[in-house]
Amino acid sequence: LPWQRAGDDSFQPFFALSNLCPKRDEVGPQTFQSQFIWSVPPAGAAIKGILLLFHGTGGSANAWFQAAPNMLFSSSAGQSYVLGALSSADRSSKQWSGVQRPDHNPDYQNVLSALAHLRQEGAIAVDTPVYLAGMSNGCGFVARLSQMLRVDTGRASAAQFMACCAASWGLSSQFIWPPTYLLAMENDELVPLSEARATFDYLQSTGV
Repeated sequence: LPWQRAGDDSFQPFFALSNLCPKRDEVGPQTFQSQFIWSVPPAGAAIKGILLLFHGTGGSANAWFQAAPNMLFSSSAGQSYVLGALSSADRSSKQWSGVQRPDHNPDYQNVLSALAHLRQEGAIAVDTPVYLAGMSNGCGFVARLSQMLRVDTGRASAAQFMACCAASWGLSSQFIWPPTYLLAMENDELVPLSEARATFDYLQSTGV
């Protein structure tokens, strides 16, 4: 296991060069609680925002602190950003909820609980900028989450980062996009020109 105990509720990554010490909690209603792993930048660092991380199908919050490429990303971002990684509420398919209504989406409710937990811990303030990053299935959830945050709380994410995305995420062309970065990952495969074109046409239709 890539963790070693560093206290009752904290876990030090096995990577010797990392100065992050993530903590592990449970957030959300009792019926669909989610594992929540979070960390704060080193003492004295200026905090630029909070970066919420969402795994792909079959994954969990641990994914962002285990595999070497993900750990490199998290360790780097964690120098200036509070990090928060959730596990999807559905632990059978290990995918994120596609329900559009915020009050009916368990993963969205867990995100709100996670943000409230961080505010209670003094890690972030109410106006701390929120950034989102998703891998594969988590990428689709990031797009829906950004919209739900805008509609439900009146505050959109500051930016979102998407990796291994499909051509369409089931969103209306009326969706208001925050600054969006589409990332190529090492496990991305070469795709046919027609599929690449479909992705381009979809993004163009949304105004991106």
